[in-house]
Amino acid sequence: MTLIMLKKRVCISFVLENCENDKHRNKIISSLQQTISNNFHDYQGLFLCANNNILSVFLFYKVEQSNIAVVNITYNIVSDLYTKLGDSISCTLNIGISRCHCGLNSIRTTFKDTLNAINLNKHQNNRQAISCYTDKQEYHLLSTLPEAYLEKLCEDTISPLIEFDKNNNGNLITTLKIYYLNKFNSTDTAKKLFLHRNTLIHRLDKVKELLHNDFTDSDKMFSIYLGICAYEILNT
Repeated sequence: MTLIMLKKRVCISFVLENCENDKHRNKIISSLQQTISNNFHDYQGLFLCANNNILSVFLFYKVEQSNIAVVNITYNIVSDLYTKLGDSISCTLNIGISRCHCGLNSIRTTFKDTLNAINLNKHQNNRQAISCYTDKQEYHLLSTLPEAYLEKLCEDTISPLIEFDKNNNGNLITTLKIYYLNKFNSTDTAKKLFLHRNTLIHRLDKVKELLHNDFTDSDKMFSIYLGICAYEILNT
């Protein structure tokens, strides 16, 4: 046990929803436990625990491995397992992956990471079954800040867009976010938003006008993106 506590760890939580009843849920949990045990039997460290509708797995890694490598390995393992499960899970399955942590005192934090990742995924209406905490570090970091700070961040970065969308039933904030995440590629953004490219260009021109920004300054654009993240946190 002492050697395991010295290792790095990542938690994976499988959260079941919309089960028919407790018997159905318990049957799925038992099946998941067996599948995980069978697939990870050669793994260097594994700890399973279940409570109600949550099954959590702690994977242990050597301290010499980088946090980035550890989380990436974990994600690949979970992705492969999810593919193998296919349609065998007859209920809604949400999977959360934590950050990499060390030490006995980090067990609670590691577990909470998985639930925070899943909850954020739900609030953003994402359809991915697997939510990785480290993929949304900006949201998790901002969510620890006081609400007044988030409001100020929105005011300083995207307030004209908020007012425009409110008064015109517009969608400039979402448009700019998708444009940013698609690396300012108009074609990919238009496809993602199901828009004609000319419609997208018209929207982006309006954003430039309201923000007095031509999207060429990467630092300013990152600040604006953080403002959008703060706005989403305040409105979820």
